[in-house]
Amino acid sequence: KVTLKNYQMPMDPEYRPEVDSSTILSENLIAKYRMLVGSALWAATLGRYDILYATNTFARYNILPREGHLNGMLRVFGYLKTFKKAKLVFDYRDFTHDSVEEIQHSWGELYPNAKEE
Repeated sequence: KVTLKNYQMPMDPEYRPEVDSSTILSENLIAKYRMLVGSALWAATLGRYDILYATNTFARYNILPREGHLNGMLRVFGYLKTFKKAKLVFDYRDFTHDSVEEIQHSWGELYPNAKEE
């Protein structure tokens, strides 16, 4: 059984998963790792955008995850446990369409060598 710790950030800013050389997970733990990644992706889809970067980073290692990657995913869930009621709030009261600048592009200027097929 795993006890989730409380974290203030979903991913350790010092951790570099691409150079992790810890032990490769067993088949059983790989299945659990993939379940954690899938569950976190679902949570991000439902509005927990604060975990999206960490979750997508760890999803890159679904084929052959290591212990460090598993610990990173457990940290994501520890963060979710710490901030159970986190939400995004959009203040739309001062928003007007007049404040959005419309930019007209000339695609011919941006891509002078492009030809239509």
